[in-house]
Amino acid sequence: MPYPTSLTLVKPLARLRCERWLPVPGEVVAQVGQAVTAVQVVARAPIARGFLILRASEALRVPPADVGRYLLVEEGVAVRRGQPLLRRPGLLGSQRPLASPIDGLFHQLRHGRLILQRMPDTLELRAMVQGWVTNVTADQWVTIETDGALIQAVWSSGKEGFGRLLTPVTAPDGVLTAAHLGPESRGAILVAGRVDEMAALRKAEESSVRGLIVGSLPPELFAAAPGLAFPVVLTEGVGPLPMAEPLFRVLLEHQGEEASLLNPPPGPMGGRPSIVIPRPGATAAVLPEDDRPQWAIGQVARILQPPHAGQVGRVVQLLPRGRMTAAGRWPGAEVALADGQRVFVPYLNLDLLPGAEA
Repeated sequence: MPYPTSLTLVKPLARLRCERWLPVPGEVVAQVGQAVTAVQVVARAPIARGFLILRASEALRVPPADVGRYLLVEEGVAVRRGQPLLRRPGLLGSQRPLASPIDGLFHQLRHGRLILQRMPDTLELRAMVQGWVTNVTADQWVTIETDGALIQAVWSSGKEGFGRLLTPVTAPDGVLTAAHLGPESRGAILVAGRVDEMAALRKAEESSVRGLIVGSLPPELFAAAPGLAFPVVLTEGVGPLPMAEPLFRVLLEHQGEEASLLNPPPGPMGGRPSIVIPRPGATAAVLPEDDRPQWAIGQVARILQPPHAGQVGRVVQLLPRGRMTAAGRWPGAEVALADGQRVFVPYLNLDLLPGAEA
C-alpha cells in the first residue's frame, strides 16, 4: 500500500509559479503577459488605520448631551490635522478651540465623545520576484511565473524580502556570529547553518541585512525572530540542527545572485515559506501541480527525528512490513547516510527531497 510522504521541494531549476495576494480586496494594476521586476508594484489596496476617540465632554467640562452645541464640523466630513472641531463654551469662548490631532473623517458624536476615523494607508503589493504575469483577479490575486531555483522552508517569521545571497560560513553546520557581519552584509540575505546568539541578530539589524536563511534557531531566538526588522527563514526547525546539505549546496551555488523570501497565501491555496532564486533566460521544466512522489529506491530523504535528525541520505531498501522500534513495529525504509551508515527510519520520520542530490 502507498504510505503518506512528507515532502520538501528542492529544485535547482524549474518553472515556478508564485502567488501574490492582497489581504483585502483592492486594485490589481499588473496585466497578464507583463514582465515584472521584484520591486514592481502589481496591486494596491487601502488599509484602514482605525479610530481615534476624543473625550470632548471632559475637555469642555459640559454634560455629554451638550457637546453637540459646540461642534464646528458635521458628521461624515473630512477633517485636517489642526482643524478646529469644537468651540469652547461660555467665558472660555475666547480661548483656542479644540482641534483635530489627525487627518481623517469625523465619524460621529457619541455619548459626549468625538469619534475620528483615521485616513487609510495604501498597501502596495510588490512582485517580489522577477518574472512574468500569467494570471490576475480583478481585485486581489496576481500569479507570477519565473524560471529558477526553489527551496521550501519549514517556517518563516512572517515577513518577505529580496536581496543578493551572501554565505559567510563554509559548511551547512556553520554558525553565524556577529564577527561575520560587516559592510558587505548591507542589503544581503545571509545564509548559515544556524545562529546561537542574539548578538548576531542585533548586528544583522544594524547592518541592514534584507533577510536570514538558517537551518535552525534555539528557542529563545526563535521567539524573538518575528520582532526583527528583516525576515527569518528556517529550513529545519528549532534546536541545534544544521541546514540539510543539499539545501545549503543549492544556496551556496547561487551566492551573489538575487533571491526572494516568500510567504504563502492564506487558506487552502497556501503552501510553505519558500526561497526563490530567479534565473532569467534559463530553460526550465514545468513544476507539476501535485509534485508528490511515492517511496522508491534511490530517492533522497531527510531524517526528521533523533538520533539522526537533519541528516540526508539515499533510500536503499523499502520495508513495507516494517521493523521493530522502541515505539513498536513501523513500516519504513533503510537509508544510506553520507558517512556510510545504513539506518532504518519509519516513513513518518522521513522527508523526501525531490530534485536534491545526496
